[in-house]
Amino acid sequence: MPTLLCLGIASIPVVWFARETWAAGQGEVSPAAAVTVYLYALSNGEELGVRRVLADGRRDELFDQWSAYRAEIERGQDLPSRLTWGAATEQVEAEGRAAVTVDVAGVWSLPDAPVGSSILRGESHPWHFEARRDRGGWRIWSASLPAWCGAHVRADTCA
Repeated sequence: MPTLLCLGIASIPVVWFARETWAAGQGEVSPAAAVTVYLYALSNGEELGVRRVLADGRRDELFDQWSAYRAEIERGQDLPSRLTWGAATEQVEAEGRAAVTVDVAGVWSLPDAPVGSSILRGESHPWHFEARRDRGGWRIWSASLPAWCGAHVRADTCA
């Protein structure tokens, strides 16, 4: 009896891990949801979740683009506290393809300021994405982003 109990408890993490791994490979429920995951990862500088929303055939190329953009943000004299964005506009172009546009801005806060407060919000700029349905979910196929240095911040503030 203790052997069965031990196997049963040990199998729970294995089943959970298998289920979560399968779900992570499914993409997002909408094109805008895939873009939101991309933006949160970029805002937080956390690359862990971004790969799962990038299209399979272009994952390495898109991840390199994401990494280069994050590096450009970090090159600036003053790293923004976070990125902020409005509601995404989705336009279905064809079966399984959609264009997503979202206005994105940087926000700078004092280090000890309350969460959600800001001292400066940069000008918003439109970011354009193409998302495609891939294995049952939506993933980013392409990202057309304005240069961080020169659009979101003055070019001379980037070293």
